[in-house]
Amino acid sequence: MNFRTFTDMSKWGILLKVLPLTALFCLAKWIAHQMQWEIGKFDSQVGSLLAAVTFILAFIASI
Repeated sequence: MNFRTFTDMSKWGILLKVLPLTALFCLAKWIAHQMQWEIGKFDSQVGSLLAAVTFILAFIASI
């Protein structure tokens, strides 16, 4: 296994670690919407927060 293959696999590993958490958050928001619970609006602030948390989790998971 050379270095390039290792870095490609580590990028997929980060995706596979973070993607289920992001999907879980979106599923929770969708279920809350279907039950007509207004936990918070999915506006630009929440989208930015989701992106920042995803980036931080990916950074931590890659260490």
